[in-house]
Amino acid sequence: SLASNRSTRELAIAELFSGFMETVVKPDELLTEIRIPAASLAARAVYLKHCIRSIDPSLVGVAVRLTLADDNVTCVDVRIGVGGVSPTPYRAVSIEKILRGEQLSRDSISAAAAAAAAECDPITDAHGSARYRRKMLEVFVRRALTAARNGDGGAAPI
Repeated sequence: SLASNRSTRELAIAELFSGFMETVVKPDELLTEIRIPAASLAARAVYLKHCIRSIDPSLVGVAVRLTLADDNVTCVDVRIGVGGVSPTPYRAVSIEKILRGEQLSRDSISAAAAAAAAECDPITDAHGSARYRRKMLEVFVRRALTAARNGDGGAAPI
């Protein structure tokens, strides 16, 4: 929710970002609330970020929330958020669709990571080239999905 002296308004997170380091928040508005739907207790979440220094914006950031079936391998639900590779953060919805209902093997995870890299349109700036960001997105999607599947939190060095 956004609020000002004039009014309040609600918008979806996908509507918040308007461009590189820009939002639709007006100068007289404050972000007053963020609502995050409750996840299943069985859901596992991982966030991995790659940056030069910890205070720098991420060159690549990948967030994964994964729910597995009782077999502990089949993807029931997955959400993948990506940042740092495009002017605005986004959800990798097409990759989520590929994974739902599939067994998360090394091959299926690698294929999903390659697809995420192939479909992104990364930026080039002083911190990294588009080619580098695309490759790092593939690496980080693979690592985040693997960590979420394994339930180990994803603390893997680059």
